[in-house]
Amino acid sequence: MEAHRNAASARETKLYDASVSGDVQALDALMQEDKLLLDRVSLTCFGETPAHIAAMRGHVDFTRELMSRKPNLASELDSLLRSPLHVACVAGHADVVRELLLKNINVLKDRDEDGRTPFHLAVAKGRVKVLSVLIAEINTRDELTREIIQVLEKGGGEAEGGSVLHLCVKYNRLEALKLVVEWMRRIDEHNSIINSKDGNGNTILHLAAALKQKETIEYLFQIRGVLAARNTKNENGFTALDVLEVFPRDLKSMEIRDIFMQAGVQRACCSPTNHHLESPPPITTITTISELITKTWKMFFKMDNKWLGEARGNLIMSASVIAAMAFQGVLSTPGGVWADYGVWRNNSSNKVNLQPGTSIMGSLSSDMFRSFFIFNTVSLMASLSTILLAISGFPLKNRLAVWLLMTTMCTSVASMALAYLYAMGMVFPANSWDSIDQFFNGVCYTWLSICGFVVLIHTFRFFAWLLERRPRLFRREFHNQTFGA
Repeated sequence: MEAHRNAASARETKLYDASVSGDVQALDALMQEDKLLLDRVSLTCFGETPAHIAAMRGHVDFTRELMSRKPNLASELDSLLRSPLHVACVAGHADVVRELLLKNINVLKDRDEDGRTPFHLAVAKGRVKVLSVLIAEINTRDELTREIIQVLEKGGGEAEGGSVLHLCVKYNRLEALKLVVEWMRRIDEHNSIINSKDGNGNTILHLAAALKQKETIEYLFQIRGVLAARNTKNENGFTALDVLEVFPRDLKSMEIRDIFMQAGVQRACCSPTNHHLESPPPITTITTISELITKTWKMFFKMDNKWLGEARGNLIMSASVIAAMAFQGVLSTPGGVWADYGVWRNNSSNKVNLQPGTSIMGSLSSDMFRSFFIFNTVSLMASLSTILLAISGFPLKNRLAVWLLMTTMCTSVASMALAYLYAMGMVFPANSWDSIDQFFNGVCYTWLSICGFVVLIHTFRFFAWLLERRPRLFRREFHNQTFGA
């Protein structure tokens, strides 16, 4: 008994070796030794059968011989619930697929553990030749055609559902998409499958827009059914153009946007209740203005934060120099200090008690000295804040850190310039001041405008970055819903 069991086990091993090499003669020899060999294998094998291995390796003659001796092997499933047809479709062996379909075409409806039929797997891998064979065999039987179409309308094991066409777009299989669409257009006059939605309400046009598949979108707009439903909204109320706008804008998205504009695709806020567009020009105008603003911003105002990291040392040195100047402005005030005690009377006969070490100009021109002191102090504090931010270890790639650094530095520089102008006003002869008063005011306003403009640009960049965070949250949610977490 033990010897018989060992002999049977040896023959099974030889059978699997023959399946790997596709040796038909070895199969014939083994079957002559044991005519029940294939029956035993189908009963005792819980993994891959010889038919699975032959289908994987693409051995057409070996598969044909197996099917002639044991047709039931065509429907045997491995541990992943895949039949030999599933394996052949994934591997792309069209001739093996044809042989398996001749024995059992109903296997086309079987799903593996992921819920995918052989057709779904062929689409996901882009096996165009295999798809041609499958479609040709399906078309020979009208009843089977309707059943297969119902299967393909449902999700191919994807968490978000969707038809087999969604699978084509998800895996960017354009040639497979063209083949399947042309087939479905012949059997589905109402384009119900072509415009079907996945579990999130996305059509294949939504999905192609999210994945920025330009060639796929160009092809879809050649289909009348897709063009008629171009403004369909998903469950979030977004059209395909809205989905495109959510994702980061690059050259490809700009090209796709132009295609959408030419096809009359609208934003959800402008889309009519029906799916047809009568007047696309207003959207084109908005798009042109938006693109002009974007290009202008990128050309003149978009900055690279890398320079700030490289100039950290120079930034600290500049802030230190300004802080030293502000500190020195207190120790050596404009106009000097009183050397001794005394009393001074101004033109209004107001008596001022003089103390040694106090500012002369503070006594003579208190308003201008007060302004000088305020701007000088602001410059000192802003410079020290800049030094603190630069040496505190904040990542300079962070937009908040960049904005704080540029704001404090601009405040420091502007305040130091204003402190200088007020100091000049205190020491400049009064009888000549009227001649330069307009020049003084012009310089002040010009300098404040320059500094304010720089701060404003960085503030806009900071808030634009904050606003970008919101679409990213949607993009992450959309990606998780569409492609899984």
